[in-house]
Amino acid sequence: MTNPKIAIVSDWSTNTNGFEQFMHSLHEALPNALFYTDFITPDTRSKFKTLNISTAYSSKFLHNFYKFFPIFQEKIFKKLNLSKFDIIITNDRNSMKIQKNRKNQIHICYFRGISNPKKSDQQSAQNVDIFIADSAKTQKNIKQHYNKPSTVIHPPVDVDRFEPARIRGDYYLMSGHQLSNNQIKLAKLAATKIGIKININTSGNDKQSFVTALNNSKGYISLSPDSFDPAQVEALAAGSPVIAYNKDIGSDIVQNSESGILFDRLTIDSLTDAIQQAEQIDFLPGTLRRKAKRFDKSLFITKIRKIVYDQTN
Repeated sequence: MTNPKIAIVSDWSTNTNGFEQFMHSLHEALPNALFYTDFITPDTRSKFKTLNISTAYSSKFLHNFYKFFPIFQEKIFKKLNLSKFDIIITNDRNSMKIQKNRKNQIHICYFRGISNPKKSDQQSAQNVDIFIADSAKTQKNIKQHYNKPSTVIHPPVDVDRFEPARIRGDYYLMSGHQLSNNQIKLAKLAATKIGIKININTSGNDKQSFVTALNNSKGYISLSPDSFDPAQVEALAAGSPVIAYNKDIGSDIVQNSESGILFDRLTIDSLTDAIQQAEQIDFLPGTLRRKAKRFDKSLFITKIRKIVYDQTN
């Protein structure tokens, strides 16, 4: 296959937890691929060649509302006719359910974390030819739940958006429009307990103010349960050490006491202890930024191209 026809099928393509950057970088890696998705921002849709997944159903009701019913989400991916494509790339448990329409098609699934897989997920996974994991934790989960090998390619981060300030502010930063009330409450209680300032940004809309705040912050607090949180990489790129909740097998991003502090219990005492440990370490912004370069989007683009085009030989 000299010029393979490639389809990228995605359930979610909105600006959540770095997903928009993920989609843009996929587009850079595979500019001739056709995207199938319904959840996408107008700006992104104008830049990609896209088709609506929901057109697989003629029913107007299902076309408009399938996204709210899990059983229809599964069926709609199975119904897609992708017979004209040589390579199909999916990126979640729903889109993984696509059916190959001919024997020589190749199905690559880029998985971003796994939680409570269903029996239908396990069955669908057996039809995937190549799994890519976003982190070591996800790689372990793919092996555990699906008994499949995978290659780790970390999600892309636009490291060059950030520039560490020489003189840092007196505050720690938390961000994310999906922060729960319990996470915010925990951070505020910890701040009160040890007398520090934590700025919490939940809007996620003003990207420049977030960049400025991160470039000047004393540190970044991440309570995300995700196996790979791009905001942690962005913090390192901005010269901010990361204080991160980290359960299970360790972090691909943060090395304890080198680029931040890891803690494994979501309690006030655990968080305050982690912050106080960070206060005792002289983290160098330039060193943190160099560590972030391991996750730059250029590496993601190179690795994705290699895996995809290796299948054409």
